Amino acid sequence: MDLLTWNSEQFSVGIDEMDAQHKNWIALINKLHASLVQHDSIISPEQAIREMIDYTNLHFAKEEALMREAHFPDYDRHKLEHEYFVLKLEQLDQDITNSTHILKTQIMSILKNWLADHICKADKGYGAFFSN
Repeated sequence: MDLLTWNSEQFSVGIDEMDAQHKNWIALINKLHASLVQHDSIISPEQAIREMIDYTNLHFAKEEALMREAHFPDYDRHKLEHEYFVLKLEQLDQDITNSTHILKTQIMSILKNWLADHICKADKGYGAFFSN
């Protein structure tokens, strides 16, 4: 069962490329969730979190380039949010790799809540800026 489901009304920022990337991000969170709760998953939690880190870096680079090109006024704060999330993902990766005691529900709660909050607040801010 998926942890997150794309909902255009809730998640769309009004930029097709970014919406497509956000859909991919949700799919990666669901893939990680499956790897943590299903013992017969085709991907390990370690592989899933690393795939998420790689995709997150790619997505953030594209999003930040878009904001810089348009001279988005809240760019610096938005970039700091991205940097914080990458650090959080890297810490989760280390915790999973080192078998540090961290609950699966904690991992998924962190990812789900951050993503939903970031898209619904920060990303919708640049979406509104670009639509003007």
